[in-house]
Amino acid sequence: MKTTKRLILLAACSIISATAFSQIVDRKLGVFNHLSAGIEVGTTGFGVELAAPATQIVTVRTGFTMMPAISFDPTVHYTSNKGKHRDVELKTKLKEADWKLLADIYPIPTSSFHLTGGFYVGKANFLDAENKVPLTVGIGPGYDLEPNEGLLVNDYLIEPNEAGIIQAHAKVAAFKPYLGIGFGRPVAKSRRLVTCAFDMGVQFWGKPKLEGWAPDDSRWTEVKKEHIDDEDFQDAYDLVRKIVVYPVLSFRLFFNAL
Repeated sequence: MKTTKRLILLAACSIISATAFSQIVDRKLGVFNHLSAGIEVGTTGFGVELAAPATQIVTVRTGFTMMPAISFDPTVHYTSNKGKHRDVELKTKLKEADWKLLADIYPIPTSSFHLTGGFYVGKANFLDAENKVPLTVGIGPGYDLEPNEGLLVNDYLIEPNEAGIIQAHAKVAAFKPYLGIGFGRPVAKSRRLVTCAFDMGVQFWGKPKLEGWAPDDSRWTEVKKEHIDDEDFQDAYDLVRKIVVYPVLSFRLFFNAL
């Protein structure tokens, strides 16, 4: 939540700075002489952005995107450090929020076709998981786990915290380069009040990692395929590890502000 608030603040500062900068540069250099405000929807969720022409063939865009949280509840089977077969029902939440800075290059000045490059910056954790029901720890048939029982990974023990919660997350690079193509101009040459654009491309995420929280050591440790002997988990792990790029499709609607 704190990271999301920081990204929203960063986007707001970008908007204010871009507005002031466009007025200053317009008077002195004759570039950044128009400004459009836009909204978007796509595979990165919903977003807002500002766009301004840097040159006759380059438009700069900055903004913020947020994906609505998507939840699902898988059950994971594993063998604990004490050789016992355990099941844990998880509640997981997939979410993403990013600030972006992109540049559209129009190789044919008379066409709306453009090449886009830039980057997204946001949370590294794109999926958070914890058990749905707090686990009880003790000796006897009425307890879910024995004391000091959990998943031993890299000499660190992933086990419930004092509230009985096991925590895990999946993460990618916080800095995500972007390349794409599209059609449309955020700032129309004809100075129409409303314009639209469609883009497709990819964010380069890097190879995702799964980490679990080890309470006794107060640290996150990476969980790999061989650490959990659950075929469904291993299949999901193999699939997620292959997602090194994220497809981006977006439709944007712009309003000429200046």
